[in-house]
Amino acid sequence: PPWAQAFWSLQSHGAEAAPMSLATIPQETANDATTDRIKRVLRMMLQEYHSLKENLAKPIKEFSVADVTMWLEQTGFAEYMQQFEAERIDGEALLALSAQDLRGMLRMKVADCCKLVRTVQSAAACTTEEVPHKKSKAIMSVRTNIEQFASIDPVNQTFKATCFFEAVIEGKASDPAWMGYASKMPSKIQFLNCAEEKASQAQTKTRGEDIVIFWKVMAEFTEHMEFHEFPFDTQHFSIKVRVGVPNQRELLDVRDSGRSTLSTEARLFQKDLWEIEPRLHVHITETHPGDNALKDTFPVVEVTMIGRRLPGYFVVSIYAPMVVLVTLSGASCAVPPTELADRMSLTITIVLTAVAFKFVCSNMMPTLSYLTLLDKFITSCWVFLALMSAEHVAVASLPDEDMMAETERICLITLGVLWAFVNIYFICRAFTSRGRPARVSPM
Repeated sequence: PPWAQAFWSLQSHGAEAAPMSLATIPQETANDATTDRIKRVLRMMLQEYHSLKENLAKPIKEFSVADVTMWLEQTGFAEYMQQFEAERIDGEALLALSAQDLRGMLRMKVADCCKLVRTVQSAAACTTEEVPHKKSKAIMSVRTNIEQFASIDPVNQTFKATCFFEAVIEGKASDPAWMGYASKMPSKIQFLNCAEEKASQAQTKTRGEDIVIFWKVMAEFTEHMEFHEFPFDTQHFSIKVRVGVPNQRELLDVRDSGRSTLSTEARLFQKDLWEIEPRLHVHITETHPGDNALKDTFPVVEVTMIGRRLPGYFVVSIYAPMVVLVTLSGASCAVPPTELADRMSLTITIVLTAVAFKFVCSNMMPTLSYLTLLDKFITSCWVFLALMSAEHVAVASLPDEDMMAETERICLITLGVLWAFVNIYFICRAFTSRGRPARVSPM
């Protein structure tokens, strides 16, 4: 029956499902006594849910003792509700508690102490105390300028950059609520992938009827880099900024202004090694409700630069010498097959030369747990040198000179075709990687 479906929905999804549960009970059954009672219970639970949500939306310092206990239940610390209620801990006391206080006075577990302190700090930072009313929804246009692009560290997967952000809240300069919130917005800005912040500055002012917020930061940012196509790889360098405005869909419409730029200085960074696209790619996304204690969503601005590595240095310094070494190993076949010692001495000399060259090249290549395209080519070179050595031994073991000559001819043709195939494959992969358009996807 409909009332059973309503209770099932309520049991599965909690009080937030009460409106949906009420809707599942058709109006024509309103005279049924059981259905009326069920509806009354659902309405009471719905009222309690909205009351709880309004209480928890207040700043933490305004929480009563009852609000604190409900907040603990909502954030996963229900087992400590009785201790907090017995100690009469309200919002101000909750903000003042340290991990030592929680461990000593309230006998909380060490892990729970640390988690609760972080949750309180996050909730305090994300409080909706000064957010304007939802009816005054605004449009915020975001513009970005990357002024400097300092360095790329492939080992630690980081890059350094100096970036400038401008956020324009359109037509809200005369709204005191928005002016008050905008003045404190720079303190609510968070760079999600910032590894180390070197310096930052922020400013809020009005421009006609608009509120303009500026902030500039010089920092080191983390970025997951893929080197499978090295040295023909294309890398994305992203800066992810979370704006401290909760429930952005209902309160703020964050848009890309379309005027984001990359400075000439940043674009010409290491111009002999990288080709940086002149256009910035901007995506507006939002956080997941489970990422903060108040279960709110926040707008995230992701700005991406695309850089293509210039492979000329690696082609000339690594690829070309390895091609020459492997090709020269075929010169050992000019020695008669019966003189195995002379043949092997030439081959081993080339192998030792390749080993020394590999150690020199190791400083030019990124240290990774997987093989790049260039690593695979160098590995194939080692395989060909090993096959050439095996060919010398196999041919020398044959009893007849005519058989030796015929067998060696077949082996050399086979190895030559395979070696040509490897080089053609490497060159085709290089051109394919360079010609493939870079894809920029949202977070």
